[in-house]
Amino acid sequence: YAAIFGGQAKQLAVELNAEAFRKGEGAKALKTEDVQYMLDTFFGVFSRLKAWHLSLSDEVLRTRRLRCPLTGREREWVGYILDPKTKGLKHEIAKQVWSFLPQNIGAWVLAEGIIDLYYNTDHWNKLLTPLVHVHDAVLLECPIDQVDQAEEVALRLFTRELWGMPFPAEMKKGMNWYVASGGKVLQMAV
Repeated sequence: YAAIFGGQAKQLAVELNAEAFRKGEGAKALKTEDVQYMLDTFFGVFSRLKAWHLSLSDEVLRTRRLRCPLTGREREWVGYILDPKTKGLKHEIAKQVWSFLPQNIGAWVLAEGIIDLYYNTDHWNKLLTPLVHVHDAVLLECPIDQVDQAEEVALRLFTRELWGMPFPAEMKKGMNWYVASGGKVLQMAV
């Protein structure tokens, strides 16, 4: 995902090393050059992705906007978007441009599931309570003694096929968002 959404080797090396250290796998640190090689290899294999990046960037440079052909949602960029050195988009703007369409589509698919939960089930605020919906994630709350049933219902509601494409859902469970997303609970001796 980092390559698709504009990750750069220097920052990505820092983040990968921090994640490896967090997981206890940080014996050999990655150098910026190692990560650049990985990114170059990725774009060599998926060469059309670079062309897609360029076409989106060119469109925003010309019009300052993008429109998602599937959802109809449009985003506009105002202010200074041009990098004076490269004459292209500022890197932070380019990252927003490259992530707009996938995030918009993901958000749309999840919103369809939330709408179904509200209108087509009797589980709203009983078995499942949506708390936060951000891009490609929804935080759902459920009674602690009904986690398995809630997971089954949520997977059914949020897995869908739209625009001729499958969008499978997956669930992560935990007592809070941090734990569910892979964070570890610290054990404290009392």
